Amino acid sequence: MLDSGGPSAGSTPAATVPPPSTERSRIGIVCFPYAPTLSPDRPRGIDRYLQELIGGLRAKGFTVDHVGTAQPFRGTPQLLAEASRCLLEVGRLRAQVYHAADPLGAAFLLLGAKRPVVVTIHDTIPFGAPAVLGPSAKPLRFLVWRTLVRLCLRMADAVIVPFPSTAADLATIRPEATRRIHSIGYGITIPPGWSPVVGPRSSAEDRTILFMGGTQPVVRGGLLCLRVVARLRDEGVHVRLAFVGSGPEMPAARATCRELRLDDRVAFRPLVPDEELIPFLAKFDALVYPSPLGFSYILLQAMIAGTPVVTTRARDLPDFVDGFGVLCPAEDVDSFAAAVRRLVEDPTYRDELAEQGRSRSSGFRADAMVDQVVGVYREVGVEGSPPADLIPADQR
Repeated sequence: MLDSGGPSAGSTPAATVPPPSTERSRIGIVCFPYAPTLSPDRPRGIDRYLQELIGGLRAKGFTVDHVGTAQPFRGTPQLLAEASRCLLEVGRLRAQVYHAADPLGAAFLLLGAKRPVVVTIHDTIPFGAPAVLGPSAKPLRFLVWRTLVRLCLRMADAVIVPFPSTAADLATIRPEATRRIHSIGYGITIPPGWSPVVGPRSSAEDRTILFMGGTQPVVRGGLLCLRVVARLRDEGVHVRLAFVGSGPEMPAARATCRELRLDDRVAFRPLVPDEELIPFLAKFDALVYPSPLGFSYILLQAMIAGTPVVTTRARDLPDFVDGFGVLCPAEDVDSFAAAVRRLVEDPTYRDELAEQGRSRSSGFRADAMVDQVVGVYREVGVEGSPPADLIPADQR
């Protein structure tokens, strides 16, 4: 879907002065295999990244053409059909700078001889997938992704990563690419008029923690959350769990809940619509997210909501959470249980952690992210020359 229209729903409003129809302020973004809209039944963080990026660029006066999928695809035949269509649309893109939201999109741009190419590499999971995902790992898929990442490190004009640890990982893969790697944190638009809740969210007899597993509730640590609640019950601490998830992993979660005899303490909930998400997060005493996959936007949204986060030290999570939330060793039920117990039994500590999270979230605004990305666009320029005329209409 080649689109150069206005901002996607939920994005920053467009600038009041329309940008000119000129190559000098035109950005071509390849979203494939993602989309710059949020699917209610299959939320993906990279979709949100694209929504914030494209909306923010347009709000600053840039013309943005993007190629992506209308909705998340399912199955290999649909993937191949979408890939063929997007490859043709990439060939028709004309812009001063091209930005791929994923290594696969960058490969499309490089195959089409587009320059300069900026690519965002969100993580290095493909290089440790078996250890991270266990039986869920797909060896062939991650072999392809590792190859694409190496291609980007060798040929892209600039690489954007969300955290310094990701930059360090990529530098070990291809040291000579280090100078082309830029660490730019994710950004998010705060709902208008939002004011975080201060103080306890529930009575002492009904403390409730939250787990958000998306469509991978087992991979993202949902079973550990259930074991934490069972451990606290055995210690005489009454804590309830709201377990949010969907998809084929949910039967395993429900079976574990029954085995642990937690039916009276766990409420399974469907996925929450995006427009309701931050107020929903604000209802709980803590977000517990024991995922081995690293950063998720849900952690940032919980901090905005004033909800303390408890997560693992996996991958890039220390970059974001350390000093602003609780980090526990992966798969360590005792550590997670102790962290949750302190949060629900010590309101002062909980409020301090909530304030630290709110402070941390203030540094991850969408407009700041977009400003830094535009800085990379100006740096790569055309044929390596910084383009002084890459400016939005309202700054001319």
